[in-house]
Amino acid sequence: MHKLFVLALFCSAVTFGFSQASYNYNTFDYPGALQTYPSAINNSGEIVGYFIDSDNLTHGFSYLNGTFATINAPHATLTTARGINNRGVIVGSFDPSSSTTEGFIMRNKTFEVLTMPGTTFTSANAINDSGVVAGTYSTANSDGGYLWTSQGGFRTVDYPNSTSTSINAINDAGQLAGQVSPPFISAFLYSGGQWADFYYPGAMTTTGDGINQSGEIVGIWSPSNPTAPSEGFLRDLNGDFSEIAFPGSNGSAASGINDAGMIVGNYTDSSGKEHGFVAIPGEK
Repeated sequence: MHKLFVLALFCSAVTFGFSQASYNYNTFDYPGALQTYPSAINNSGEIVGYFIDSDNLTHGFSYLNGTFATINAPHATLTTARGINNRGVIVGSFDPSSSTTEGFIMRNKTFEVLTMPGTTFTSANAINDSGVVAGTYSTANSDGGYLWTSQGGFRTVDYPNSTSTSINAINDAGQLAGQVSPPFISAFLYSGGQWADFYYPGAMTTTGDGINQSGEIVGIWSPSNPTAPSEGFLRDLNGDFSEIAFPGSNGSAASGINDAGMIVGNYTDSSGKEHGFVAIPGEK
């Protein structure tokens, strides 16, 4: 393994603005699920994520044209689907035991296991149309991000001088989004050899969870008030933010975005149950 060469490093120290994007929100739940967590959406409108069933077991799912399909990795005690590209290839993670987590690639319902050597945790979080997988790993002493290709295998990719890097999204231009710490959890964009971290304005923590081909990023921000709920956001190409909050909810999370600007995520209702949603952009 080797580190990604860093051509430049800068941190966000500017004041970001707000845009006035509007969305039409639609809710959906895996049938009979206790909780539903969408993770990503591709340009065909296929959504992947995971749900918790009535026995409190976690399974992955895909959702297209009103139809759900369950995703369970072989011999898994837990499966989560994290990303999907425009070819319909799905990535995620599964637990073959109580002490390890491994990544997977699923093509045409066939699973390929991804395990970074020397790790106890490997999660495949995203895949672009070229088949480059981005994810997160942990060892006994550290955790960080990685990129994987079928030709080159694993390559570690860490935000400079960080102790924890999670790569959650990748597009065809090789732009990456995720989160990094310390001191607080901040989102980042890696683009054109440059790293930039950023916070949603006024946030205590911010995570970058999805990126489309244009470089728009969605994620989650948490306010400094620990009793206030977290909400989702969209960061546009100008660095301006729109809040993504399901109407009437007790908190929301934006997890994925496609090239049409459709956003998927989850929200919390008044009883504490998590539901999935799709936010379709309207007029600004």
